[in-house]
Amino acid sequence: MLGFSAEQGDKAIELNVNKRNEAIGFYEHMGFRILREEVIDIGSGYVMDDYVMGRARGGHQETGGGGPPGRVARPPGGGAPLRAPI
Repeated sequence: MLGFSAEQGDKAIELNVNKRNEAIGFYEHMGFRILREEVIDIGSGYVMDDYVMGRARGGHQETGGGGPPGRVARPPGGGAPLRAPI
């Protein structure tokens, strides 16, 4: 994902991550930061309660990655996630 984005000339990457997904620490390790919270109604009484995480190009490991794209949450061990601009 990161390598493809760089090839396309993108300046930043954003992804939605479920607030309960334990992978948030991995995304933070890869240079993503929480930009905002977002609740999306997906119908039939269900919502996606997400963080929108972002990372500027040139962040940690430009062509690395390998983890699953998608949804994330609080860091392992608890505590509030960081909220920093990219």
